Amino acid sequence: MFVRITVSTQAIQTDATMPNGTLLSQMATIVHDVIPEAKISLQDVNNATNNSTNNSANGTSSRRQRRLEEYSVPTTGGSDCSDGAQSLEYRIFVVGEVLNDTLVAQMRTELQARVAEIQTAVGTTDGLCAMTDDDAEYRIVVAPPPPSPRRR
Repeated sequence: MFVRITVSTQAIQTDATMPNGTLLSQMATIVHDVIPEAKISLQDVNNATNNSTNNSANGTSSRRQRRLEEYSVPTTGGSDCSDGAQSLEYRIFVVGEVLNDTLVAQMRTELQARVAEIQTAVGTTDGLCAMTDDDAEYRIVVAPPPPSPRRR
């Protein structure tokens, strides 16, 4: 599952470590409250205003597009967002756990319930512009067999 959080450019200029620091930490806390063994990492930072680092003109990444979930974020003026925005993409990865529809729904409910905490982690009143996720993706990864024991 990928969660895209769009923040004002001003929020990143105020604290350049925020995407991989306070915001990542807050996202990890929320995710671990639902799925303790999940891993979360910052995958990408894009200029959301003009998509200058994206792979296509419409601002989508090269990944296959799936259904988007949009979260309600507080509007407290929004002036920072209109002056420029950056899109931060976080990957939530679960090994071994079956990430079923119930867990995805619980994750979304928790993320929505704690948007105010995410806004606080961004660090500016108008810093949180938007938040979406692109649904869960299931992959089976076949690991190579262990090496054969050495004969003596």
